[in-house]
Amino acid sequence: MGNDGPVFYFLTDLDAPRKRVIAIDTRHPERARRREIIPQGPDVLDGVQIIHDTFVANYMHDASSRLRLFALDGRFVKDLPLPTLGSIGGISGERRDDEMFYAFTSFLYPTTIFRYDFKSGVTSTFKAPAIDFDPSGYETKQVFLHEQGRHPRADVHHAQEGAAPRRVEPDVPVRLRRLQHQPHAELFVAMLAWLEMGGVYAVRT
Repeated sequence: MGNDGPVFYFLTDLDAPRKRVIAIDTRHPERARRREIIPQGPDVLDGVQIIHDTFVANYMHDASSRLRLFALDGRFVKDLPLPTLGSIGGISGERRDDEMFYAFTSFLYPTTIFRYDFKSGVTSTFKAPAIDFDPSGYETKQVFLHEQGRHPRADVHHAQEGAAPRRVEPDVPVRLRRLQHQPHAELFVAMLAWLEMGGVYAVRT
């Protein structure tokens, strides 16, 4: 990701399936001499960049992005708030920059470019699309399917007063598990047919 003289920073899944950040001094590259900067956490670390002498880490938490800042010595600085549940992409910035840009999108949130100012700590909208759609009549809620683990799912529905998301049928996780044992071609066709009948698609992390 970058270096300070002979010390280089790496994002790695070595001994960390959810990834971590380590530092390797090229003068002493032995594994025993490597330093862990950002340890593996409960969430998957999708990517890290050094911007404004800060590690900008993009995590996947319950099928949605989480943006966190760390000092170069690994100290946690803060979480950057996001508009809602969604995905971050295209983080842009250089090590000496005082600002960075990133794209955010969600089920009801069109892809929007945000600007973060490291000195002021302020996030602002840099560029947003003009579309003929009003998302205020809808809302997204995150629920979880519990069968052999924690499986997040997003419910998008009309935000009518008194309205509730569609009930999750008790056998939905069971049907998902059964579908997973079919050959890939049959799985694809079966899931399409099931979704057309009102099935629920669960995102597994």
